Amino acid sequence: MTTPTSEPPKGSIVQKSQKILRVTGVTCIVVGVVLEMSPAFSGAGLITSAAGVCFLIGYFGLKKQGRYWPIASVLLGVGLLGIVALFLYLCPHGNCPQYQARARQSEARVNLGNIFNAETMFYKEHRRYGTFEEIGFKLDGTYHRYTYRIDVSGKPGTVIPAKDGTVTPDNTVVPAGYSATGFTVTATANIDNDPTLDQWHVNDQKQGLDKADVNDVTQ
Repeated sequence: MTTPTSEPPKGSIVQKSQKILRVTGVTCIVVGVVLEMSPAFSGAGLITSAAGVCFLIGYFGLKKQGRYWPIASVLLGVGLLGIVALFLYLCPHGNCPQYQARARQSEARVNLGNIFNAETMFYKEHRRYGTFEEIGFKLDGTYHRYTYRIDVSGKPGTVIPAKDGTVTPDNTVVPAGYSATGFTVTATANIDNDPTLDQWHVNDQKQGLDKADVNDVTQ
């Protein structure tokens, strides 16, 4: 019969290690969940959450004072590797700002793709294209860096202004516009705080999603 192990002395290295692993694990999971809510950082959120789970398992393994420590130590190592992977994910080649700008571009591609799908469904039912309001497209929450337009007239339902950053002008290469038989939706933002604007578009032929009209990352 296994005799239950006693708690480590208060203030001991073991107890301090338990606290560090517990706090680190919970913090990583919370931060990971928040990051996963953003399309731009969903990958980073998944890595952070996974690392947090590994740290918590390490905490419980250490709390058992050796009973599950062999397995927990392996998972603790995985958690540490997850933190290293997160750093490399966010900072490839030591260039964090450029990577973060590239990650932000995924917002434009995802949302423009969703707008295309919504316009397509609206057209099948009404035999025409419509405004954001008519097709039921909106962005909830407080995070989106790009300003989206389906028309430059400023009519209600044709512009979704940025909520994270400044509202930027329309695409200078391919302007926004729509009619009963076609549409061009644009997305613009300053994603790295230089004078150049990142500019994207998608039209009723689903053209424009493969690359930016003006790439703020490379210019």
